[in-house]
Amino acid sequence: MNAIAVGDTSSITGIVSFIATQDDAQITFGSSPSSFRTLAAQADNGIVVTAATITTTYGSVYLDADADNDLSGDSSNNLQFSAGVTVTSKTTMTLESSTGETTASGALTLAARTGIVLGAFVGSGGYVKVYPDSELDGTGIFTVLTSKVVNTGSGIIEISTEDLDLQGGISTGTASALIVPSYNTDTIGIGVTSGFGISISRSEMARTTGTGVTVGSGANGNMQITGLL
Repeated sequence: MNAIAVGDTSSITGIVSFIATQDDAQITFGSSPSSFRTLAAQADNGIVVTAATITTTYGSVYLDADADNDLSGDSSNNLQFSAGVTVTSKTTMTLESSTGETTASGALTLAARTGIVLGAFVGSGGYVKVYPDSELDGTGIFTVLTSKVVNTGSGIIEISTEDLDLQGGISTGTASALIVPSYNTDTIGIGVTSGFGISISRSEMARTTGTGVTVGSGANGNMQITGLL
């Protein structure tokens, strides 16, 4: 699919769903930008995004590159982003592949109003921006699923969020991670599990690896650090 404008699907008030679940079937978003009210795409053998932008104006973005949750007989169950892609969701964004990975061949920007959920991610050194609270109204959390790792391939990752839920981990190799509150005056607690705008537990810190991690900026409120060993 290519160059779908909001007006092309404006008469559809629900979810625009693209399903390619026959064995080895794949979905490709072509190079021109596409926009939907709400988007769901599910493929058996991967999703390829070369579009400069994918946007929803009303609801969520849901991309599943491994609809049958089975690698057998599939050449690629990955969700693949070309360099420079921006995906923007009016509500939540979920990017997943049970037996594959989300990959980026360069810089990637993910923005959603009410949260972003990522499974395994493998970058190639490009700058990765993750904005799960993109409208700055305190409703967006960044979640990495259990046992999954967001690996930037030694690229910088910038996370501007209301809070973190790192069930999995983050790895930036020779680059650094920047974690800042989306709400400028939010407080930050490190080594704690609740009670702050951003609460980063000891186990979440332990699952964040790379050459430097910066938490906070000149705009956030108080920060408390407890029991990091």
